[in-house]
Amino acid sequence: MKVWHFTPWSNERDLGAAYNEYMSLIPDGDAACIRDMDTMFLTPDAGQIIQQVAEANAKAVLVCYTNRIYPTAKTQLSSENLFDSTDILKHIKYADLIRFLPDSKTSEAEGPLSGFLMVIPKAIWKIVPFRRGRGLLGVDTQFFKDLRTIGIPILRINHLYIFHIYRMKNGIDNKMHLL
Repeated sequence: MKVWHFTPWSNERDLGAAYNEYMSLIPDGDAACIRDMDTMFLTPDAGQIIQQVAEANAKAVLVCYTNRIYPTAKTQLSSENLFDSTDILKHIKYADLIRFLPDSKTSEAEGPLSGFLMVIPKAIWKIVPFRRGRGLLGVDTQFFKDLRTIGIPILRINHLYIFHIYRMKNGIDNKMHLL
């Protein structure tokens, strides 16, 4: 299995269609790591971590930890208080710390989730494609609901933390850039 890395964008403002377009590009048997454009890997082995966990969990969709998302997605927020920190070195230090923790590589991702990073096997996407025509917001939320409805596991990669800007300048409730 190869994991393909993409940061889809939609000039038509249909993120579900853009996700589907990118997923259709990868060969059967592979997976895609889809990230938001305002995210950043912080460790040199992030790709290796994703590859190893994806190979070991080919029947699940994967997410990870981050600093900044809508607060209801608690299972993905770091345990450190990094939400408003603009000190990238603090984020790198935390990413370095968790990548070597001795706990399990994955945990069930419970509750509301954010799709700032999703690792999706093509076989799962063929069963549950992204819904088109939803605009830019809520595409990931609907995808996670659809996965859960049919019992496809969603796991958090416990050793991966990425930086997410997520409306840092104007606040998490500001959605003007998405209209």
